[in-house]
Amino acid sequence: MLNKALRIPAADVLYKLRLFIQDLFHQIQNESVSDSITVYLGQIIQRDDFAILQKAFSNNNLIAFSQFLFCSTDQLRAICVAKRLSPLNDNFMSIIIHIDMPANTKCATISSCRYFIDNGKDVLLNMSTMARIVKVEKESLKENQIASIYSTLVLSESQQNIEQILESKRTEIKSFVPLISLIKLMVLMNQQIAAEHVVETMFNDDTSKENSTTQAEIAACCYCLTTSCHASLSIMSPNAFELSSLYASIGAMYLRLDTYEKCHEYYQKALDSQLDSNNPDLNCISSHTNNIGIIFLKQGKHSDAISSFQRTLKILQQITEPHDTELALAYDHIGDAYLSQFKYEEALNNYNKSLEIQEHILPRNLSALSSVNDTLGNVYLKLGRSREALMNCKRSLEYQKEYMLVAHSSFAVLYNNIDLMYYREEQYLEALENYCKSLEIASISLRQKSFINCYSTI
Repeated sequence: MLNKALRIPAADVLYKLRLFIQDLFHQIQNESVSDSITVYLGQIIQRDDFAILQKAFSNNNLIAFSQFLFCSTDQLRAICVAKRLSPLNDNFMSIIIHIDMPANTKCATISSCRYFIDNGKDVLLNMSTMARIVKVEKESLKENQIASIYSTLVLSESQQNIEQILESKRTEIKSFVPLISLIKLMVLMNQQIAAEHVVETMFNDDTSKENSTTQAEIAACCYCLTTSCHASLSIMSPNAFELSSLYASIGAMYLRLDTYEKCHEYYQKALDSQLDSNNPDLNCISSHTNNIGIIFLKQGKHSDAISSFQRTLKILQQITEPHDTELALAYDHIGDAYLSQFKYEEALNNYNKSLEIQEHILPRNLSALSSVNDTLGNVYLKLGRSREALMNCKRSLEYQKEYMLVAHSSFAVLYNNIDLMYYREEQYLEALENYCKSLEIASISLRQKSFINCYSTI
């Protein structure tokens, strides 16, 4: 999996294995071969690049490898690897790279202490390996019909001109955060799409949401990617359709950081770019207006939030089926905005519409059904309509029982609400029964939480 990720490279796999890769890099730095050896690397290459290398070796040019190299001291094994690699098209060809390694070269072999090499003849070279091209032969191994590149490993620190170039590039991408330096380097290498994939992978990582520092770094990377589009922006309309997704991604990062003014600014830019397009995407427009409504709601601008959510609702009614999750969510959001203004009747009206839609969606979303019934129960309770409140809370309880363990603390809250409604209806025995259930579940939940906390400190 790691080998495949390093060859493609697959950003999501590399990100998941980042700690292992870092440890592997440092481990190889502590391993070496005692004698000089030659290893072979099976690979594919574009024919045009191979032609360039044929011209380059006469000038003692270098070839740099940015990834780990899985080589072998067995030439035939490396040839088999090269031939198994599927060329993407006719412009690619199989090659074998001969690498002469001097004594004490840093690498991992079968004798490495911590990481097992599959074959006794395999050799794992570290990232940032650099070799001087000695000879290039096209189909030099007649019986195998495969081209060869002969090279010798060099150390960059022993080559003054290389160190000067590297130092210049390090200065160009220098940043206070290594992640930003990486993104700058990828942009510099014209790997914009790969850089966006890396940032998107981190953005979707739930663990990063709990770390404000990481969130700030991701936001800074989004800004870096945006800045890299400056050349395109100079020849493209500021509201060009192609920028909508980028603006929305930046807005989402500001939303995570609770920076609502900047978040609103970028979501509005995303919306405007769609509206100014000759072929606007109604799904994107509804998403942007919904997000703007959420920002207004978080800022306490309830009237603006309602207007934005109603706009979302109108768009969705044009493009979706009558019973759709997004429609239900839009009604939910409108209900939330009215509830924040203590306009209970308007809130009830929208929550009931949301419930009506949810009940017809298949497969049923039990969590959503439980949530909207619980919300309705609480609104009815605020209006003093205990019987309706009791009915909705009981429904919420039944839905919750279908997908959650009864010992969960959420049941304690629900039973407590139900006993309050029974009490208001002067049905004291039923109130007492539900209160006891609430107390029992709460005590179990509290013991479990205490046990987990104690376990985590051991």
